[in-house]
Amino acid sequence: MQLEKLCSFQKIAILWCWREWRSTLAFLRSQWVQDSSITLHDIWNVDISDFSGEVYSWPWYLKALSWSDVIIRSAWIPRTTLSDYLDIPSTTQTALFFSNYRWKVIWITWTKGKSTLSTLLYRVLDEAWLSVSLVGNIWQPVLDAVDFSADPVDFVVYELSSYMCDWYEFPLDIALINNLYFEHHADWHWSLEAYWRAKLSLLPNARCALLWTNVRDQIWLLWDTSLPTFKEYWTSWAYSFSWNSYFKNWSLVFTANSALLKWDHNKHNICWVFWICDELEIDTSFLITVLKDFSWLEHRLEEVPTNDWILWVNDANASMPSATKYALLTYWSKVDTLFYWGKKSWYTHDEVAELINELWVRNLVIFPDTGYNLLALLDREKFSICETNDMGVWVNFAKNHTASWKVALLSCWAPSYSCWKSFEEKWRLFKEAIIEG
Repeated sequence: MQLEKLCSFQKIAILWCWREWRSTLAFLRSQWVQDSSITLHDIWNVDISDFSGEVYSWPWYLKALSWSDVIIRSAWIPRTTLSDYLDIPSTTQTALFFSNYRWKVIWITWTKGKSTLSTLLYRVLDEAWLSVSLVGNIWQPVLDAVDFSADPVDFVVYELSSYMCDWYEFPLDIALINNLYFEHHADWHWSLEAYWRAKLSLLPNARCALLWTNVRDQIWLLWDTSLPTFKEYWTSWAYSFSWNSYFKNWSLVFTANSALLKWDHNKHNICWVFWICDELEIDTSFLITVLKDFSWLEHRLEEVPTNDWILWVNDANASMPSATKYALLTYWSKVDTLFYWGKKSWYTHDEVAELINELWVRNLVIFPDTGYNLLALLDREKFSICETNDMGVWVNFAKNHTASWKVALLSCWAPSYSCWKSFEEKWRLFKEAIIEG
């Protein structure tokens, strides 16, 4: 939707105020839209002292949409939520960006690791003296970062989750697609094909694309139209990682001993950034410089410093069992206590249970309502187990049971909304309990 058309509507509804509403509101105000033309809709009460328009919460937050001319919704709200309002046009921040921005965009999406790689790429482009914005998913809302009326930046690095990109048809400079697991956002897409189609929907519009070889078959199944020039990992792609070193056509580029970023899948993903440097004709020395001080993102294998001789690892953003599996493999035999829970689902925990036994993890902190998914696969007599929904109790248990110089790993694989209202609250309580407890 073009900005001129959006701003011409008399009643503009902002649906779901949890994260992006202040950004969307500020953007509309910057386009000279008055508060009297804007309504806010959220299932929760929204406390806004500086807003003079109408605010609707439960039970009217959806019903009141019928009085609107257009809806700007948070991208992760499924379109099925608006099934009763299909006659009202709707858009998202992502859609507004792609409809109105015509400069260079690097699009990064897959199931696991995209936030870390997006950040690393942003750091490298910045190190190379390019102007760059990092937006999307866990980062700043795109309407906060991009001024459509100003001179464009050299690149926008856009981290896109599948629910943000499944119906846009706008040009990109570079597209990156790696692993695809149906576990992530299965409740949003309902089918594996729909999930893949969402992830790959922008691919035909990219100037070039870098793909993990094992997604090639899905691409050919979904599209028979012309696609961009592909470079595939392990085939046409020159970069690889092995023996703790990076190679180009099997010639040594960089030995990773001085690189701080952990987890083997992250090290393999760094090959993508080497490739982008080549594609953009950026000297790889900028990437090597960044790798020497780039370690982890907050809540992704984040090591929390304390003075109690325990290495606390905050992997709270793990969102599926395979993420916990790789977190365990990262620290190998050092994990003594594991914080783990989940929601009732079709996910399998067999590999995690096998690793717990293999690595001699002694202590388990389990969310009581769903811990049976994992405990049913284990011999309970072999473990010290804490079952509670109080973060302070969990952390005190871990402090009393984790051996010195060992790891207490929070890698819960699920968002746990039944216990906390947001990821942020869970992360904050965990770190506060460790540092202040």
